[in-house]
Amino acid sequence: MAPKGDFFMRNKRKAQEVPVTPVPGMPIPSTEDPAMIRHDRSYIYHNFTNSLCPHCLKVVQAKIILQDNKVYMLKTCPEHGSMRSLISSDAAYYLSQSQYNKPGTLPRHFQTRVEKGCPLDCGLCTDHEQHTCLALVEITEACNLRCPTCFASSDVGRFAPLDEVERMLDTVVENEGYADVVQFSGGEPTLHPQLFEILEMARKKRIKAMMINTNGVRIARDEEFVRKLSAFKGNFEVYLQFDGFRQSTYEELRGLDLREVKQQAIANLTRYEIPINLTATIKQGVNEDEIGEIVKFGIAQKMVRGVTFQPVTNVGRHDAVNAMQRTTVPDVIRAVAEQTNGMFRQTDFVPLPCHSDCISMTYAYIKGNKVKPLPRYIDVKSYLDVVGNQINFRVEDVKGVVGSALMRLWSASMPLSTINALRDFSCCLPVTPQALSQEEHGSVLYENMFRIVIIAFMDAWNFDVRSAKKCCVHHVLPDGKIIPFCSYNTLYRPQYMHKTRFRSTLPLQRTSEETTSSERYYSHYETSETLLAPLQPAQDDGQSEG
Repeated sequence: MAPKGDFFMRNKRKAQEVPVTPVPGMPIPSTEDPAMIRHDRSYIYHNFTNSLCPHCLKVVQAKIILQDNKVYMLKTCPEHGSMRSLISSDAAYYLSQSQYNKPGTLPRHFQTRVEKGCPLDCGLCTDHEQHTCLALVEITEACNLRCPTCFASSDVGRFAPLDEVERMLDTVVENEGYADVVQFSGGEPTLHPQLFEILEMARKKRIKAMMINTNGVRIARDEEFVRKLSAFKGNFEVYLQFDGFRQSTYEELRGLDLREVKQQAIANLTRYEIPINLTATIKQGVNEDEIGEIVKFGIAQKMVRGVTFQPVTNVGRHDAVNAMQRTTVPDVIRAVAEQTNGMFRQTDFVPLPCHSDCISMTYAYIKGNKVKPLPRYIDVKSYLDVVGNQINFRVEDVKGVVGSALMRLWSASMPLSTINALRDFSCCLPVTPQALSQEEHGSVLYENMFRIVIIAFMDAWNFDVRSAKKCCVHHVLPDGKIIPFCSYNTLYRPQYMHKTRFRSTLPLQRTSEETTSSERYYSHYETSETLLAPLQPAQDDGQSEG
């Protein structure tokens, strides 16, 4: 038998003897050949979501892209064509939000099933990811102002009867076990003739804290009213519209020069030691240059516990948002840092785990002229289990976790321990916890803790279903439904509003003092009969059925 090697050698020689005919083909082109050039898109595709057409409010597909260090939403409606909206002015900040994401906290109950898909099944439907951190209970549609930026288009409307308000309170309590924060809103809630009965009723329910969202007109003019409000101190805060210091700012955002009204409202609330949260609507080209002054002003006020900034949205009466030139969360953060001259830094702000897409905040310890933002002393990301999905966390939650880190901030001479002081470090829109005594409130939390919250609510232009699913600010409604804020104001509000008459049909009554003022407003006493119209059945528009 021939060796195996000989076999391979014979076949190799035969292969070499067979002629090879070259196959004709295209030569390999050089890299300079135009046919070799590939073109990239001008952006980076980041994610996919569902949104709304701002013209017909139908659900449409959308993609999130990164371009020129900004974040945009691209979407196309079959009827109204393609559109582009700015989501964030800072792509790096937008991408960093996911670091703070946490599993959502479930409510005890859901109200609706998933049938059409988000956002058409509100709510809360079984697909919603987050419980109610802040419950909005609208007790009237009436308002003594007609702000051009009002998301509720408030003017003349009914007062909610007590039994209707109680149903809404019972709904949120049943859903939460203990409701974290209930904010009474409207319209202008201070106009409601039974407001104190409502507050007393709420105080007896399982509600940790209450707020009133107000323009401050009655608070500025009626000191006796403020004195009665002071009876609810301890788990109560006034959420006061405060947009800046220029006449032009208020005329643009509120329709009237309200500077004196705001200052008098703060003075009256301070006189009766009622905690205040200043709330500024921020509109590009109007008052973004006043952000720093608002922060510094708030810090200087004895009873102001914090400032909330809300970039204007294209809902309700306001329809002038340029979808490509809107104020976003990082814009406000930059403005705070630049306009407070280092008092706060951009790195002091942390996206909130319960709703990191839309809310960012910071806390600071204030003593004299010293301002010490807490994130400079705490690695916040390390403690997300503590500050995650709740309004007020318990002492036992923080013992041994953040206490040692925070001892660098508080000295041994503090009248209240570091742990108790931190109990006000919360999820979103927090108020002072009930568990502390009034003396403790005054000694530390009321005088030394200050928060800055930035909330960017969505409209139909930048509506992102992924974010809507995590919303923790909810409207509680008389029919037992609980609907996320942005979904309600973009899709559902019209079917819940009552038929009302225009303000111009009502008599205007003015005192001699008011006659010389540029401000014109209507008292609830003059309009109460027209505001008690019976509830009209909600009309189904086929798009926003829950």
